Amino acid sequence: MMETRYNIALTKRHKFEMVVIIILATTLGLFGLIQKDKKVNERVSAVVPTVMPTDTVESSAMESPDGSKILTLKKQLTTKNRQKYSFYTSSTGDGERLIFYKELEKGGYISIPYNAWSPDNKYVFLKETTSTFNNYYVFLSSGNPISDNAQYVNIQELFSQKLPDYKIVDVTGWADPALIIVNTQPNEGGQNISYWYDVTGQSFIRLGTYFD
Repeated sequence: MMETRYNIALTKRHKFEMVVIIILATTLGLFGLIQKDKKVNERVSAVVPTVMPTDTVESSAMESPDGSKILTLKKQLTTKNRQKYSFYTSSTGDGERLIFYKELEKGGYISIPYNAWSPDNKYVFLKETTSTFNNYYVFLSSGNPISDNAQYVNIQELFSQKLPDYKIVDVTGWADPALIIVNTQPNEGGQNISYWYDVTGQSFIRLGTYFD
């Protein structure tokens, strides 16, 4: 009888010890997994920067009138509160050719006007908008310099030099393969006037009608 009670007590003790061992083993296993995950996370943190770059690139394009060429704008917003503008031309079977690049503070921007392409696809013009005035740039679509001493023409700058009593309201686009319509108004009271800007002669031709 005493032996039976002893065996029962021994069995209960063994069961208790087994339970304790299982609990300890489970606890140690979970602790090991936690430490392993912690080390993995530390390695990942060391590889991946905590601050991801915020630069993004936006793109837009305008086809030439016959669809054979494309003018592409790529704008990059940087972390330094600046915007980088790059303009490319391309045609079927050819790669992109960079024709213009400029970096601006946020607030100003450069865009592709609706009537950017000349009728013969030889020229393109771009509009830069600023807080004070707008610039209008004319380029050869080939990417070659537009003259012996200039990569492009700034219509705003040239107009201010030749006709200082007037200011440009807008440049609406091409009236001819080499003529761009420029709408102006006088600095003081007077009548608004439209001009043709002749790209080949780099001159302004006064018109009798104002193209509103």
